[in-house]
Amino acid sequence: MKKTIALMLSVSMILACAGCKSEETTKKKKSTKKKKPTTEETGDPTDDPTEPTDDPTGDPTDDPTEPTDDPSDPSTSDTDTTTSGVPYVLDTDLEMVRDLEHLWVSKSSTLMQYGALDSTIDHSYGEFLSEVSVECDTYVFSDQYSVVNTYLNQFFESATDLAYGEYRRHLKLFTEAEDHGLELPEFSAYVGAEIFRADSQIISMRYIENFSSYVEDDGTPDSYYHSLNVTPDGTAINLSDVVVDLPGLTDYVTQLCLVYDLEYLSKQIVPEIKNGMAEFNLTYDAIIFGGYKFPVIGHEELFNLEYFGRTPKDFSLELDKTHCLTWDFDGDGTIETLQCSYNYMAGELSLFLNDQCFTFNGDTCEGLDWMDDLAFFYYGNVLFKDGGCFLYLPFNESDPLIRTYIFEIGHDSIEYIGEQYGHLGETRDPNDCTWVEDLDFMDLSVYSPQVLGSDGILQGQTAFRYNTYCYPLEVKSDISGFEFDWDTGEMIGDYTIKAGDKVTPIAYSPTNGGLVLLTLSREFGLDNQKYIQLKTDMVNKIDGKEIEEVFGDQIYIGG
Repeated sequence: MKKTIALMLSVSMILACAGCKSEETTKKKKSTKKKKPTTEETGDPTDDPTEPTDDPTGDPTDDPTEPTDDPSDPSTSDTDTTTSGVPYVLDTDLEMVRDLEHLWVSKSSTLMQYGALDSTIDHSYGEFLSEVSVECDTYVFSDQYSVVNTYLNQFFESATDLAYGEYRRHLKLFTEAEDHGLELPEFSAYVGAEIFRADSQIISMRYIENFSSYVEDDGTPDSYYHSLNVTPDGTAINLSDVVVDLPGLTDYVTQLCLVYDLEYLSKQIVPEIKNGMAEFNLTYDAIIFGGYKFPVIGHEELFNLEYFGRTPKDFSLELDKTHCLTWDFDGDGTIETLQCSYNYMAGELSLFLNDQCFTFNGDTCEGLDWMDDLAFFYYGNVLFKDGGCFLYLPFNESDPLIRTYIFEIGHDSIEYIGEQYGHLGETRDPNDCTWVEDLDFMDLSVYSPQVLGSDGILQGQTAFRYNTYCYPLEVKSDISGFEFDWDTGEMIGDYTIKAGDKVTPIAYSPTNGGLVLLTLSREFGLDNQKYIQLKTDMVNKIDGKEIEEVFGDQIYIGG
């Protein structure tokens, strides 16, 4: 049963907004009220989260990853389309069974950073500190997976040693240039991983060693990315194990890259697939090349289906680059295809579920008619929890503001649940995911650990939000708080950050206004940095002083 992606897309997009009917309802102030649109069919359709904590050292989960590939996305349209009444029926040989268990994953993060004002640059438009930094995220699985953990420990030990060594070298060059009034040589390093699957059948992740230096030919190592696919006992999973038809896969990847407008990826990946050396990762419904998913359903003959279809009871799937996903959403054994399309001119969202069309607008979904388009870099996720199925669909309200709309997918129905600013980050396990958002206070970009409730709404697990990244800042006026141990939360004592000190925001609580700043040092070593918690008014004051008084006219504050 071989279907081309062109056929899948053409049939799915035949169903259009002209065959959909919007619900005429009044706007509700509360965004968590369910609303159901009117639909027009063209054929026969086939929790208890833990309480949040005020501890800023709570164990946050993975940092969100952001694709850096071609942002162009051909999936959206500003024009109306028409419906033909042709039913869209899919079949698959893929067996979908929810019999796996998620693996427990622990993450540890460290950051060393220093910054200074480059005297060779014109700062009349606003001050901006140059920087050197190294950030390392390391992972370990449950104790029983000793073989995998041994491999991970070896990799992260080697990678962090290299990153710390490079940071020490570049910090010395940076501070020497600062002392002599020379141009400051910026440098950054990141060690981490992106985990696609971690369950009792497969562990699939990608290691990241990213080095960036603004000085050419200074001996900085090349960046390195490597995929790891193993069973929990450490048995390697190779491309030849997963793919049974390499020539057919190359044709499929070439064709879908054209649809994705990723011809550069095709030129890079296809030769590697042909020789069996392509880096890849696995999700429950797709193989991943270059960070993009290539779905299995519709191309089952190309794959060994033993590696796909089995999931934990609670899990999530990501929409592809065209905002499309094919799966059994309601667990009735029938395959459905979900296609999302936004009409900017009409301010209407059309969700196609096989041969049904559900249309939403500003009357049924608060603010939907003000959106620019479906988000360019975050394609959306479908989360499965306690038998429920929930679509998290992000929109670009403005650049870079993201607003996510939440829907419940049922048998022959899609209902609007609510909306909130931000987007999902880590979503591997709905019971251990992250939410990424921009805050008004200091323009902080933060993430927080979350648990998906049975009602489809995320529940925060800590009072604090953790900063995704921030350039170093120079304090212009003394501010006082208390020092504490980040690992244990133990209070050490009162501490005053002096004018001229360099800091970076680490965490912030929108509920009580607590702000954690990390003091930065010219000397190498984690012990030379201190964690200081300060009080804010949650509007524009830190320790009773205006933010402008504390940080002056520095730009990129908090982001």
